[in-house]
This record gives sequence, C-alpha cells and structure tokens, in this order.
Amino acid sequence: MLVGGADVLARDEYGREKRPELGTVDRLAFRHGATSSRQLHEQILPKLPAWDLHPPLELREDGEKPAWGVEWSSAETASGSVVNLCNYRKERMTAVLMRDGRPVAAQDVLTGRPAEGPHTLAPLEVRLLRLR
Repeated sequence: MLVGGADVLARDEYGREKRPELGTVDRLAFRHGATSSRQLHEQILPKLPAWDLHPPLELREDGEKPAWGVEWSSAETASGSVVNLCNYRKERMTAVLMRDGRPVAAQDVLTGRPAEGPHTLAPLEVRLLRLR
C-alpha cells in the first residue's frame, strides 16, 4: 500500500526522475493533513476482499462494525493461535474477536482465565489471548 500524491514515486532517494510501473491501482480519497487515519481505515476495509486479503480473525465493536483504535495481531504457535490486543483509544472500548462471523472462545495467557468475550479494554490496556 502506498499513501501519497500522484508524484510520490516520481523521484528516487537521490532526487533523480523515475517512472515506475505500478500496474492496476486502486485510488483512495486521501489528503495529507485533512484525511484522518480513521477515514483511511474505513475506506480500506471494504477493499480487502477485492485485493484477495482475507484476515483469519476480526475484532468487531458491538459485534458489528470493525474495531477502531485497537492494535491487534495474531500468530500461530505450537500450542495454537494467539492474539495480542492493545487499546490505543482514550476511552474504554468493548469488542468481540470473530472468526468466520462467529465469536471465538479464548483463554487469557497472562491470567489463565477463560476470555469468552466481549473483551473490554481500558486505554493502553493489553490482552494476550490463546484461541480455543
């Protein structure tokens, strides 16, 4: 993904002119300083299937809309899938971890307690979950 104006690739790192071949390009409405990261997020999500990107998990607020302001990543381990969550919002948020449109059962790796969800996170709170 490239974020920038039409001339962002017009020069190399030494200022020399270049004309890269980009192939098929989807354009999103973006203006530096005017478009928020949340607006960009809302434009990108609906395009993922067309780009053949299918996240194995989703984090949804209220079980419906994609969660905003929460960084999350997943990894496969020898003992199963784990998901790391961190709420970067300034307020508490509640979300449900979903796989194939259904809530996912999990265990909190740090406490050992079941974490069935929905998951409520305070600002800057982290949670490490092992999926069941």
